[in-house]
Amino acid sequence: MTTLNENKMIAEFMGFQHTPIGWFDADELLKLPNTTDNTFDELRFDTDWDWLMGVVDKIESLGFVFKTYGKGTTFLKKGTFNKPIWNDEFTGKDRKKAVYNACVEFIKWYTHTKNN
Repeated sequence: MTTLNENKMIAEFMGFQHTPIGWFDADELLKLPNTTDNTFDELRFDTDWDWLMGVVDKIESLGFVFKTYGKGTTFLKKGTFNKPIWNDEFTGKDRKKAVYNACVEFIKWYTHTKNN
């Protein structure tokens, strides 16, 4: 899956709608500084911490806990289900990529689980 396709998958998970003028954040889930509009030409989940943290917030709103450990990132379900969803080694230099990967893998897992 390419980064473009991953960003589209994240946008759909976030409830964005694709319109002729761009991606529309109808629920205004992204709390971006200095943004006067909630329609975007470019999806920047892979490059912008503010965008990525909006995804983490949405995942946590579903009852999951996002944890960052020294060697990776993991999503855990609250309550009795404590199975790691994603763990990715990172050196600290690419922490954003590890968090992004965790979000992508979580959304794949969540979508598959929800649809089955």
